[in-house]
Amino acid sequence: MKTVRGLCFHGFGASSVDMQALTEVVSQKCARHVEIEWALPNAPYDVQSLTAMPNSYAWFPDIDECAKITTPLFWNTLEHRHFLSLDKAVHELVHSYALMHESRPLLLMGFSQGTMVATQLALELLKSASPVFCLALFSGALVARTQWEKLRDEILPVRGSHTLPAVFVAHGSNDDTIEVSRGISLYEFWRDVCKDTQQKPVYHEDESQHEISAEALSHFCDFLIQCVS
Repeated sequence: MKTVRGLCFHGFGASSVDMQALTEVVSQKCARHVEIEWALPNAPYDVQSLTAMPNSYAWFPDIDECAKITTPLFWNTLEHRHFLSLDKAVHELVHSYALMHESRPLLLMGFSQGTMVATQLALELLKSASPVFCLALFSGALVARTQWEKLRDEILPVRGSHTLPAVFVAHGSNDDTIEVSRGISLYEFWRDVCKDTQQKPVYHEDESQHEISAEALSHFCDFLIQCVS
């Protein structure tokens, strides 16, 4: 049985606790095929003053930038923005979890803002010998396009198409926090990165809202089992 290391990243205004049930479901559904050793990092910025909810954290922007978030569609405007706070969060994850020295295959999973962390982390790790083998991106968006495309262009000559990860992207058509077109843009970005790979990125869309639907999670588990078989 294959053993992988999984990192799962929560969304804006949440905490690592919110992802625990999700990772347990994935582990249970895939238990006959893969053993996943999960880590559930917590985002660095406390945004309880903005959300009025306990245990509210964000990966980026920093707290001063967070104060500018005034509409639910804020996340749809980030495609051409580069956040230094996102860079910092990713670099801290690399060092905190010794990911540059990881020998086990890496599964990176994210929800909402967590997809943006997972994507940038994957791009950074793929520049090295780090074994990123699978990405699962739920209800996310393409951000920092210029930076991500630069990282993509640095990866391909080094890694070659045969060492790129399997990618699963899911989004709900009724998402009123990050509109579905942003999720499609994220999928298209990874489709371009992996255009020469045998296993193409998979996009799943259902009628859910800003959530990880049972349907999307089931499709991902089938995808993961296929990846490790």
